[in-house]
Amino acid sequence: MTLKSLFRTILFIACSTMIFACSSKMGFQTKKMNKNNGLASNRLKDIDSLTQFERNIAKKLMLSIRYFCEDSAIDDKSNDQEFLSWKSRCLEPVVTLSPLLNNFLSQIELAGVVLFSENIVSVEQTIKLTDDIQKAGRQAGSSNYLIGIDQEGGRVVRIPRDIATSFSGNMAIGATYDQFGDQFATTVGSIIGKELNLLGINLNFSPDIDVNNNPDNPVINIRSFGEDPLRVSELGLAMMNSLQEQNVMATLKHFPGHGNTHVDSHTGLPSVDFSKTEMDKIEFAPFKYAIEKGNPAMVMTAHIQYPQLDPTKIINKQGESIVVPATMSYKLMTKILKDELGFKGVVITDAMNMAGISANFDLAEATAHSFLAGVDISLMPYPVRNQKDIDGFIPFIKEIAYLMESISLNKLSKRELQKLTAQSVSTIESVKTRYQPTSNAISKSVWTHNKYRKLEQTLAEKSVSALRLDEKTFPLNKRISKESSEVPIHILIRNDDQKEVVKEAFENFSGVENNETYKLSFTLLNSLVNRSVGITQDIEHLIIFEQNGDVSAVDIGEAGDEFIKIASALEETVLDLEERKSIISHYLNLASQKLIPVTLVASQSPYDVIPYLTEQYKEQIKNVLVAYDASIYWDDKNKKKIGKGFRAIVSALVGRTEVQGKLPVEI
Repeated sequence: MTLKSLFRTILFIACSTMIFACSSKMGFQTKKMNKNNGLASNRLKDIDSLTQFERNIAKKLMLSIRYFCEDSAIDDKSNDQEFLSWKSRCLEPVVTLSPLLNNFLSQIELAGVVLFSENIVSVEQTIKLTDDIQKAGRQAGSSNYLIGIDQEGGRVVRIPRDIATSFSGNMAIGATYDQFGDQFATTVGSIIGKELNLLGINLNFSPDIDVNNNPDNPVINIRSFGEDPLRVSELGLAMMNSLQEQNVMATLKHFPGHGNTHVDSHTGLPSVDFSKTEMDKIEFAPFKYAIEKGNPAMVMTAHIQYPQLDPTKIINKQGESIVVPATMSYKLMTKILKDELGFKGVVITDAMNMAGISANFDLAEATAHSFLAGVDISLMPYPVRNQKDIDGFIPFIKEIAYLMESISLNKLSKRELQKLTAQSVSTIESVKTRYQPTSNAISKSVWTHNKYRKLEQTLAEKSVSALRLDEKTFPLNKRISKESSEVPIHILIRNDDQKEVVKEAFENFSGVENNETYKLSFTLLNSLVNRSVGITQDIEHLIIFEQNGDVSAVDIGEAGDEFIKIASALEETVLDLEERKSIISHYLNLASQKLIPVTLVASQSPYDVIPYLTEQYKEQIKNVLVAYDASIYWDDKNKKKIGKGFRAIVSALVGRTEVQGKLPVEI
């Protein structure tokens, strides 16, 4: 086990008591509401001192209400300030709008709020929460509070998978493109949009139309439709249109393009050294296509440097002169996105608390620069987790106003600056007007997610792709020995959950195809002890499910909580690539000695199998398949675990379904 994994495990144990205390979301917070019921009429400190210019700045801010604590002594610290600063962080999920939060949201008009998985417990609870947010917004003067969420599908799903429909994600959709065109992009967008609308969520930070042309990209990867700009363009437009047809604003992201990075902007500041010609051909292409052929509500920025597009230098908070990130670049946000590409909608930043920005700039300063660059909404530039944060919000607005005036000094007059800000607010309002909230009083019969479980599985099965197939050993009914109808198979797999869903899939399909059943044995890729364990003599096939064990900040959400959330979720030992490779190599050698055919499966990302596509393993690995979806969730209705991607792979292995997908990236 690596030192990193050991630290995570220790941290998990230390956090568990605190996390458990937060798990009873509804009851705990309801008690807090009753206790503080008299606070709802408190006037926000210094709110009456705000000028119209400053109030317009507030209308350009979108905040997270992921957590909120009534105890002001709990301070929100970033994880680079103190080791184990999690002890002082607020982790009480907002599942009902407490009087303190309601008081805050109903007095100062914002652009809106963003929700995370912690905010969503049930359909009924979420509808009540979003309805209360809109009521507070109307009291503050808003015509329609933006209520946003990251519901892309695949890796990025904020609504728990047992509550809403959860599809396999963009790269799975990209794999169906050759046979089905934009059919799945349209259907998936429509269903996600319909469910968000019913929940009262009017803004989805989707689709991701980055062209993933870097296999080392840690943050986009399978979130992309592929590496072909035309494929990405057509599928992105289809998903955008289908979302917006359901009265949900779509967000094209991440402009100017996040597909060619090897650094995650949640944890660092990437740089892409593409020329304008290269950007026009690849990264800009899907944005241009959607703007020309559709009417996108929003475009989200990327916290990335593009030195060939804008070499402007800016001083970061360490006193270093660095290339300005795209989010803060006037040339990229205004001259290229708005003037050259003709975008007329709302430009919103990616989360400003991501390290690409927060590690380099004070967030008030970064927000000021982004607004002057032409951005309309700053996403999550300020934490609101307790009364102390609420008290500091008005000064934060005033700081942004002061910085905007200071930065623009000798470039814009005060009147021009106020006009620029008012025009931006007008753009936000015009988009809001197109997506007015509808009645979200629904019955359980109207809620749709259980109706689309078969469609979820269909996408998973149609997207299964092959890098290599050997007609002599695939599917599994093409056996060397026919002495028995029972097929002995050994499987290497990451953890017990994956083992359970794969085992159930084999059991379900036993006898369905060619009357064969399957005798399974397993080795978990979670202990280096398994480097020396053998396999029995009668094994006829070795199947290896490989998946990168690292958890990206994008899987979790808000970057500031990364180490806490990883620790709280880490109930398994996750080996790094070299450790997993040592186990897999051991079994590949055993299979070679015993002449056992091997099938290698990329459970989630096709890039995960690259280390095994060398000449060293070419003769041993007969078949290589890709599933694009390693998610597993508990289906309470049927009392079992669901793993769409794993079931789709087993279905192909036994010959129940054909391998129809085509890999949308080169390996």
